[in-house]
Amino acid sequence: MQSRRIGPILFSILAQFAAPVARILLSLAVIRVYSGDFWGVYVQYYLVITLAMVAVNWGSRDFLLRAYSREPQSVSRVLSGSIAGKLMIAVAVFLILWLMPIPFNKPILLLWLGGQLSWQLFESLNTYRRLFLLSALTELGITGVLIAVILSVPVTITGLLALFIASEWVKGLVFAVFNRTYLSTEGIAVSSGVAFLRAAAPFLLVVLTGVAAARGDLYVLALKMGETRLAQYQVLSNFIQSGHLLASAILLPYIKNLYRLRQESVFRLERRFLLAGLVMTPLLVLFIYTIVYFGYAFRLSAADYCLTAGLILGYFLYFIRMQMAYRKDRLGALTVILLVMGLCKVGFSIWLVPAYGITGALIAAMISYLAGIVGFWQRGNRV
Repeated sequence: MQSRRIGPILFSILAQFAAPVARILLSLAVIRVYSGDFWGVYVQYYLVITLAMVAVNWGSRDFLLRAYSREPQSVSRVLSGSIAGKLMIAVAVFLILWLMPIPFNKPILLLWLGGQLSWQLFESLNTYRRLFLLSALTELGITGVLIAVILSVPVTITGLLALFIASEWVKGLVFAVFNRTYLSTEGIAVSSGVAFLRAAAPFLLVVLTGVAAARGDLYVLALKMGETRLAQYQVLSNFIQSGHLLASAILLPYIKNLYRLRQESVFRLERRFLLAGLVMTPLLVLFIYTIVYFGYAFRLSAADYCLTAGLILGYFLYFIRMQMAYRKDRLGALTVILLVMGLCKVGFSIWLVPAYGITGALIAAMISYLAGIVGFWQRGNRV
């Protein structure tokens, strides 16, 4: 029985860490072989892509996970509707990006968006089916090939972006093969797409506010600082995200049960979760310092690492409360809290980044997290 519990946890941790570990390894290879500026240009494209994908995904990741859990007999129908809806939004986003006067290579942006969409269509289904090991092996295998090419063949920035685009499409193809039994063209129609968009719409506002709360500092830094500082902060952000994903991965195998547990059981689980955060945070920060200092040769201040610790621990303090808001359909309360967090992060970043750079961005992020902690804990049992 114990091994049955440990197995899913280990596989979920591996799956959750595969993407950030892949980005860390890729950034290390690019920065070591080329420069921080080279990676900074990639990050600029990446930020545009991730922002566009927020609209395309329509805030549906948690919505779909909940839908699959509540209607396991209708997985194929729900998946088909989500594919139809996302394709409709993707076409609109493609047109908007093509017509906008932005200083980016537009064909690269559109191909990259298509590649991201190809695998994100199946992301929630992979989680629901607990395909943690297969997802992780796919991510790490593709990353290994990319690193081998980067280390052995000189590439331009356009060539580097082309490599990343190809990897996205390959990943999408592999995920489609994993879930081929659930694919059905019969359910992919305008009517099912519209129905999906209408049902998932409340989650979109949550995700939009969540983007500001999660990446507002990074976007401000991209506008205010050069490619080198942007690359450094993005690397540090990847490590902070890894800490958050570790927290999520601990609970990921039990997300479906979390939607069914009594409130007292959830609060008991929360106390154990916080204890795990207190133990893990110092170890994670020590690991981050070692890799950043000796691997990347970046020189960050002690204050930066202290703030990093606060950002990792802060996630442990409100993650379960946020999940409970999804469980109880308290999307209004969740949206308000995330909106306040996003406004704090963007507002304080605009104020602090020009004067303090990376440290200012971390301070803004910490203020945002404190606002989130107060918001979620103040609501207490109501959330």
